[in-house]
Amino acid sequence: MAVDIGGTFIKFGLVDEQHRVSGQCKVPTKVCADKKAFFDYLCGSMPPLTGVDRIGVCAPGLIDRAGNVKSYAAPSLDGMFGSNIPAEVTARTGLPCAASTTAKLPGCAS
Repeated sequence: MAVDIGGTFIKFGLVDEQHRVSGQCKVPTKVCADKKAFFDYLCGSMPPLTGVDRIGVCAPGLIDRAGNVKSYAAPSLDGMFGSNIPAEVTARTGLPCAASTTAKLPGCAS
């Protein structure tokens, strides 16, 4: 599953082995007081994970190679600051997770 965290919406898409995206949906980004509330909302908003074997997350701001959120990116995402995205998502879903800053993704697609 691909997850795109944005300041206005969080978008989800199922991606198959041939990199085809299906099952797209989105929810409004909810302002949360802390990382627990934010990641509970994020993971609780995901479509059913049946058949999903891993999760990839992109988000704005500075995210290091380990998935640690090192900067504030938007007021609606303040609850993510100081968190480790893969650890938070894996703890809630039981699936392996990788995370990157949104700014890196165009280079990955070329």
